[in-house]
Amino acid sequence: MQASERAIKHQRVIDVMNQFDVDTVILRKSPNTSWFSGGRVHVPSSLDLSCFDIVITKDHYYFHTNTIEGPRLAAEELLPTDEVKTHPWWIARENLLPAGERVGSDLPGGDRKHIPQLDQLRFSLTEDEELRLDEIASDSAEALYSITERVNPDQTEIEIAGLVTAALWEKNLETVFLGVAGADRVTRFRQPLPTATKVGNFLSISICARRKGLIASETRLISFEPVSADRNDQYLRLLNVEAAFLSQTKSGTPLSTAFKAGASEYVIQGFASNEWHHHHQGGPTGFLPREVIANADTNEPLRPNQAVSWNPTALGLKVESTWVVKESAPRQLGKDLWWPQVLVAGHFRPGLLDIS
Repeated sequence: MQASERAIKHQRVIDVMNQFDVDTVILRKSPNTSWFSGGRVHVPSSLDLSCFDIVITKDHYYFHTNTIEGPRLAAEELLPTDEVKTHPWWIARENLLPAGERVGSDLPGGDRKHIPQLDQLRFSLTEDEELRLDEIASDSAEALYSITERVNPDQTEIEIAGLVTAALWEKNLETVFLGVAGADRVTRFRQPLPTATKVGNFLSISICARRKGLIASETRLISFEPVSADRNDQYLRLLNVEAAFLSQTKSGTPLSTAFKAGASEYVIQGFASNEWHHHHQGGPTGFLPREVIANADTNEPLRPNQAVSWNPTALGLKVESTWVVKESAPRQLGKDLWWPQVLVAGHFRPGLLDIS
């Protein structure tokens, strides 16, 4: 992150401070601290809270953490000019933070004004964030393709997961979600955490990969036997379902409108009318795997330059990539120079990879 990008984000916080009449804002949630700092904010990846808090006023901000994390944050995660305040690790950070009626926070409690709208500041990507997420999506796609010469039908899903995880780490990408399903499980489970089951003649891999807070979502499908005409046809029809979601993925359009366009397309493409009931269809992403899971009642508008990932599924197939909302049509992120491509509604989409 450059200082110029930080200044943009500081101003966004100041605008919220003015709106809610507070003098200080404290960011504590991991997605928000990642957004503002541009760095890694976790130690255990299972915690919702960041390993530091950011105390922001209109003319200043500083990062508050313990003496364990302070030196590493200053050296590796923050800007050289950032101020880091530390306290002994055995003292609770909560009691050292500003409080009172003119202090706002992205979390409730602590005698502070809870301002949920602070979460929305990260929804529209800056120009630099869009470039970084584009690179993350490209690296994710390349990592997935890199394992294709090392997979075979006799491997277990867990073994495949190990290859994927290693390939992502080689690209400096953390695994936030990893779903792996072979032929036995791919039609039974929509979010298949890997098991000791052998993959057999078909393999589905879904990832949410993170670097410095930003997350790209990608799914790729591999066949270890020649792909039948029926299977190809099913996949093409599912790509057309995704295209319907994308057709309404425009700045200012309610999420519900985009959802209804995609959900109704299942029937048009010959799938069961309730096919979309079996799994959520995706929604905005960025600093969480999904900021919001879209449905027919999510009427909030899509934001300019908001990251989105739709993920329609049917008959053991799944489509998923990362996009950025623009005025008339979304921009697909990530260059995928390795996977076979299918042109659908003006977008090149990853095809079924036959390695029989």
